[in-house]
Amino acid sequence: MKLLITTAFLFVSALPALGASLTLFYVSGTFNVGDSLTVGVVLSPGADTIFAYQTDLLFNPTQLNFVDATEDGFFIANGTGASWDTPDNVNGSVTNILDTVSGQDGLNFEDHVLNLEFLVTGAGTGLVALRNEFAADDNFSSLPVDRTVPLFVQTQDAPATSPEPATFLGVAPALAAGFFLRKRLTWRKS
Repeated sequence: MKLLITTAFLFVSALPALGASLTLFYVSGTFNVGDSLTVGVVLSPGADTIFAYQTDLLFNPTQLNFVDATEDGFFIANGTGASWDTPDNVNGSVTNILDTVSGQDGLNFEDHVLNLEFLVTGAGTGLVALRNEFAADDNFSSLPVDRTVPLFVQTQDAPATSPEPATFLGVAPALAAGFFLRKRLTWRKS
């Protein structure tokens, strides 16, 4: 029975998506408070050609602050310039992130189209997700967009730093000199 379910899952997973999809990704690793974190957005057009996209971004504001977004891939050469509403780092959202094609050729292949830049502000596991996804064809008619899967980001407090050994080597002679001068001043008073 398990083999049948696994085989069915693999078969269904291998089927192409009918609508467009937006996928979030980042380079895995440990992110400390104070670090920058870049989350990429990949746009897959499915069976269509996309001339515009729009989405809202949600994130954990106790863990991340939105800094900037930059175009990538197809939309660098063919887009009108990514734009978005004023970020809300208190509630963890950026609305109306969008870009449109400025020429006659739309996106008809999977492409990394956008980078979202964050500053890590707190430790924990937090959600980064896209909502209200929209894609349009050359007539700016709505195309179906498959629901995107949220991304979970793990951050931690910056590790405590200890002084380098060379610091102690510089401090030791200074402490010895201070001790010697103090003793010398004490001997003169006697």
